[in-house]
Amino acid sequence: MAERTQPRFAIGIPARNEAQLVSRCIESVLASADALSDPSAVRLVIGCDSCSDATADIARAIALGDDRVDVIEGTWRSAGACRAAAIRHALEVVRSGTSLSDIWVATTDADTLVSFDWLCLHAAHWSQGDDAVAGVVDLLDDDADVLSVFGRHYVLGHDSHGHVHGANLGIRADAYLSVGGFPSVDLAEDHALWHALRRAGFTCRSSVALRVSTSARLTGRAVGGFADTLRDLLIDAVPDSMAVSTA
Repeated sequence: MAERTQPRFAIGIPARNEAQLVSRCIESVLASADALSDPSAVRLVIGCDSCSDATADIARAIALGDDRVDVIEGTWRSAGACRAAAIRHALEVVRSGTSLSDIWVATTDADTLVSFDWLCLHAAHWSQGDDAVAGVVDLLDDDADVLSVFGRHYVLGHDSHGHVHGANLGIRADAYLSVGGFPSVDLAEDHALWHALRRAGFTCRSSVALRVSTSARLTGRAVGGFADTLRDLLIDAVPDSMAVSTA
């Protein structure tokens, strides 16, 4: 049997009432998959969590035209639980006849666009023997104040950083499963998984090259999440007499 040049991918994306954004997210991930040496070695699962809009319908319409995409629905009401369920479904599909060490779990968010080389970069980390990689985020916004405040607080090193985002994370499947995967928590499931991997002694890389672009909205889906953090940074950056809109 020929040696694998890339892993198989199990990709999970949680989505809650993301009808306006989920299509472009899925399309960006599929474009990234098309850049792989084997674009078919991908299973992308959208987890629609307690959606009351057309998110699931939009995702299913895409799935009808691309057999690499699956849609699951549930009432997890938790990004961690939804993300874990989506990845579990993806792993059930791709692990048949494949060693877990040859499967790479990747995750992003429904309000995010991944770069064309996103999965190729994940594959490179798998190829060089990393157990996990945490990438960084840019903002999908042209508001100078938002970009300025974010830029001042989002510190990056030359080739590493100290951030962990569910919107840009990859883990070898055997490492992922050995620490229990994403926990079913209301917030910071990405940090909890990352710390569990580090405690278990896995090789965890932080990459500045691995980038995605995420929504700069100030009202998000999880209390205390990225949107709330960004809003708090903006509030702290302006005088008390100036209001920061969260509309």
